[in-house]
Amino acid sequence: MSATPKSKLVCRLMTDRDIDDAVRLLSRGFPERDPTFWIKGLRRMSARSMPEGYPRFGYVLDNGGDLVGIALLIVAASDDGAVRANVSSWYVEPAFRPYANMLLSPALRMARLTLFNISPSPGTIETIEAQGFARYVSGSFHAVAALSPVTRGAIAREVTANDETTPAQLRLLASYGCHCFVVSFNGEEFPFAFRRTRAFGGRLPNAQLVYCKSVDDFIRFAGPLGRRLLLRGIMFVTIDANGPLVGLAGRYFADRRPKYYRGDKGPPRLGDLAESELVLFGP
Repeated sequence: MSATPKSKLVCRLMTDRDIDDAVRLLSRGFPERDPTFWIKGLRRMSARSMPEGYPRFGYVLDNGGDLVGIALLIVAASDDGAVRANVSSWYVEPAFRPYANMLLSPALRMARLTLFNISPSPGTIETIEAQGFARYVSGSFHAVAALSPVTRGAIAREVTANDETTPAQLRLLASYGCHCFVVSFNGEEFPFAFRRTRAFGGRLPNAQLVYCKSVDDFIRFAGPLGRRLLLRGIMFVTIDANGPLVGLAGRYFADRRPKYYRGDKGPPRLGDLAESELVLFGP
């Protein structure tokens, strides 16, 4: 592969035909990840339903037939009607770093598209802020949910990808490996999904809250949900937050896993990472 730009260096849409080359490029850019990690996630992106007129995968820098840069975009219509895209796995070969901004330029020009970044590396924060991104999550709250009191009458049940009685969104998240639950209370049902991760330097099993209608719902039903997760060997739950969460046992960590967005429709709500790299690719 040439280490210098050819006359035909272009930024273009990534397609299914680029998956093998994209896996090789991403594996070079993120050597801590096994190629199967990228294959699994890109296959999920290829198969998922999404709004028409938006990129399925994102964009690549094509240097005369060689992929030298990539920015994945996980586009989805949210339940508030906005179209948002998680900017994920942005990598450019060192010799082509001066052209890195080309990868995001097409998405920045889409007036109705809100972009969000849930895992910016510290060295890129100044760059994305210069591109108009603003912080919408300032830190994370680590809760010991099982210590929360019981909500009388609330029943939490775990659901699977084959459970036809539950919403399609939860079934899909379960098929991606999330722990999904429905809490029944006073004739209503409240959905929740968690992605298993590791906390405190990778020493302890943890679950990131990736889907709920409201963080207040999680606080309300943390007791039964926490006990269900404890049966899975998970003691801690991480929730995106901008300060301590009253009503939960735990601790808030400022500046841990900050998240950014850019767009007129506002950021994703707290507690909704369903259409993100964390869910489609994994922790």
